[in-house]
Amino acid sequence: MTSLVCTFDPKIARDDPDLDLLDLAHPLVRRLVEGVQHTLAGTESGRVAARGSKEVKEVTAVVHILARFVTASEPPVLMEELIPLAFKPYGGQAVDKDPMDLLRAAPHPHQFTAKDVAEAAADALAAPGLKDLMNQAVEARRQKLVQRQSEIARMASQWAAGMDDVRVASVDLLTLTLLIPHG
Repeated sequence: MTSLVCTFDPKIARDDPDLDLLDLAHPLVRRLVEGVQHTLAGTESGRVAARGSKEVKEVTAVVHILARFVTASEPPVLMEELIPLAFKPYGGQAVDKDPMDLLRAAPHPHQFTAKDVAEAAADALAAPGLKDLMNQAVEARRQKLVQRQSEIARMASQWAAGMDDVRVASVDLLTLTLLIPHG
């Protein structure tokens, strides 16, 4: 049986060519992460957090979507984007506030029990219109990428042909943070 001799420390790996560096780009680590994502993403057992917030008046969900885009260039270019989306789980409407501003706000205590959080997470993941909101957020990001890639294509030569033809390759829900009104 072959064993893997490895380290998480890049300095040690740099000095010893027989060591494999385990980081997020390593195929083993990548497969493990993807396995967890496929098993738990989109369920109330997945990556769920809850905290109190003075920024919301009703339970608000912030999800992070991992969207992969690919260009029609040769060779194709794969782009991964992390897209935050805030919405109201009970009604499925988008929230007007910047999701990152909501997450950066000071945390406060809340009165939800673990059972309440699990139920709210399940409700958020089953919210009417969540798929549509996610698709809208992904399409908005795709449009921004098309604009950026078009600017690159205009400045570059033939090698950039097709870089402004950006298509959605996959969409995964990574995390869910429930913001619970404080007070």
